Amino acid sequence: MPRCSVCGKVFPEGQGIVIRFGDEDLVFHKRTCAVKFLRELIPLLGQDCSDAVKSALEIFSKAIEERKKEKRIPGTAGS
Repeated sequence: MPRCSVCGKVFPEGQGIVIRFGDEDLVFHKRTCAVKFLRELIPLLGQDCSDAVKSALEIFSKAIEERKKEKRIPGTAGS
C-alpha cells in the first residue's frame, strides 16, 4: 500500500495522486497533501525553473482557450 510523501498516511492502491519524477514516486493520499508539497517545492526551485513554470502555464492557457472556442455556439457573436 502506498504511503503519502507529505503526511505518511497509508492508503489503498489506485487512490490518491502518484507522480513519477525520474526514478522517484511522489505519492499523495489527497490533493491537500499534493498542494502542500507544491507550496514547499516551488520556492525551492528558484529562477532556474522559471522557464519550465512559464511553459507549463502556457500549455494550460492554450488548453483553456481551446475549450472556450469549442463552447461557442455557431452564429453568435464571440467576445
